[in-house]
Amino acid sequence: MGKTIIGPWQPVRGARIHHSSLVLFLLLLTAGCASLGVKETPLVTLVDFALQEATLFEQRYRIRLRVRNPNASELRIAGIRYAIEINGQEFIDGVGASEATVPGYGETVVEVTGISTLFGLLRQLQELRSERRTLDYRVTGALQLEDVLSRIPFSSAGSIELPPQASGT
Repeated sequence: MGKTIIGPWQPVRGARIHHSSLVLFLLLLTAGCASLGVKETPLVTLVDFALQEATLFEQRYRIRLRVRNPNASELRIAGIRYAIEINGQEFIDGVGASEATVPGYGETVVEVTGISTLFGLLRQLQELRSERRTLDYRVTGALQLEDVLSRIPFSSAGSIELPPQASGT
């Protein structure tokens, strides 16, 4: 009667400690990989976007993003996910397997394709007809590095001053 029978449905004594240790080890491993050479977040800014193709419901753009690396070690980018907001409303979004290497304390321009919808375009055209004198934009997203399991998020913003005829006056 003093004998304990351990079946597949009963946890082994100390299994929680081992499970907790495994979870802690995996978290530390992930944090360690993410910090290999990436101490500061790269700065990603909008360089240019140009219309490539337009259909009734969708527009495709060539997007150029500058990636600045404030770290000593190079960043090997495997892909990127991003969205561009104009005047507080999402306008273009996209993903790309944009392989690029950004040298330590260097920069490079990554070219990707983005998509907007007819409704997003109409919202922006309506905004241009207002008395607004500037276009405020924001770029958000994440860089996927080749050697790291996690993504590095980014966000940057700016404004473009409109000439008087472009703002509807």
